[in-house]
Amino acid sequence: MIKRYSNKELLALSLIELMETKPLDKISIQMIVDNCNLTRQTFYYHFKDKFDLVHWVFRKVVDDVAEGSDLDRPWHLVLGDMLRAMKEHRRFYENALCYIDQNSLEEFMREYTRTAYTKVLLQRIEERCLSEDLIFSIEFNSYGAVGMMSAWISGGMKEDPYRLAERIADNMPSRMKSYFRIEPAERTPD
Repeated sequence: MIKRYSNKELLALSLIELMETKPLDKISIQMIVDNCNLTRQTFYYHFKDKFDLVHWVFRKVVDDVAEGSDLDRPWHLVLGDMLRAMKEHRRFYENALCYIDQNSLEEFMREYTRTAYTKVLLQRIEERCLSEDLIFSIEFNSYGAVGMMSAWISGGMKEDPYRLAERIADNMPSRMKSYFRIEPAERTPD
């Protein structure tokens, strides 16, 4: 069966393809739409700018993995699946992280992570609001996890995605671990 893509997906695939050979700051909206035979009007119907498109690509990859995962699946394996999916477009992520400004991918990833952790914790603790300590743990973990993922991406994604996911999960603040069903890692001598 032939896969049909939405215009949003075509724009995303166009950008991913262009970023294989060009830095993000050298890619224009016109280049993106020309590459997939769409119009600027179509682009602006879906996205406010190319950074919005970059963020959508990240969100789509992560959401697709999360939505396809069993709720009882260990969190580090879901994160490993997300990292593996990101690795499939390594150049896109390496290139996107080079852009550091108010629309940076890294800042978007931090905000996305904070929001996702908050949403999950609100569902799992069955309360209307989170304690200040739990909010601090979410912030702390979001910065740490995204920082490690950014370093992994910038370093060429050499470490196995599932190993990195285990390490991120193992270092999650203890007040969050129980809600994500993360057991302390068994320590072995180095």
